[in-house]
Amino acid sequence: MRLSHRSPGIMPEPQGSVIRWIAVRAFSFIALSLLVACDGDLNQDDGAMASLNAGTAANAAAASSVEAVAADARPAAKPEATIPAAMLGRWTGLADDCADAAAPMELRVENDRLLFHESEGRVTAITSRADGSTLVDAAFTGEGQSWTRRLTLILQDGGRRLRIEGGGDGVTRKRCPA
Repeated sequence: MRLSHRSPGIMPEPQGSVIRWIAVRAFSFIALSLLVACDGDLNQDDGAMASLNAGTAANAAAASSVEAVAADARPAAKPEATIPAAMLGRWTGLADDCADAAAPMELRVENDRLLFHESEGRVTAITSRADGSTLVDAAFTGEGQSWTRRLTLILQDGGRRLRIEGGGDGVTRKRCPA
């Protein structure tokens, strides 16, 4: 487009076909008019929109109410599950040296967790059984994975050995000095 030398600051004169210039302006005007006509009054809701808004508000109120009831219905915090004191300590494989803290069979049993060589189990529940064994449910993490497992801990040989069974397999470890 070139500007007219006679009237600076006034709309530029169209270059090329005048009809093309008018057609572009007319098309723009029609498109804008259609958008405004379809939109109508922006401040006025039709029935469907009002119903949708009312439903959304009702759902939000109901969800808030349910969350409040759920918060009130939560049970009081249960006492922390702890492994029996006789089982606490450091254990290693029967053939391993207790001085080797990096032994693959190394296990530290604490009040609320089991620390294996490459995984850690946080105790979630404990059940003492009549035969002296202890069922331990734990949530494990290790090597980028998470899982849950139930283990049976059995003290043997006067507390010098700890057998751990779970999922059909069992391993016996010896107690290391504190």
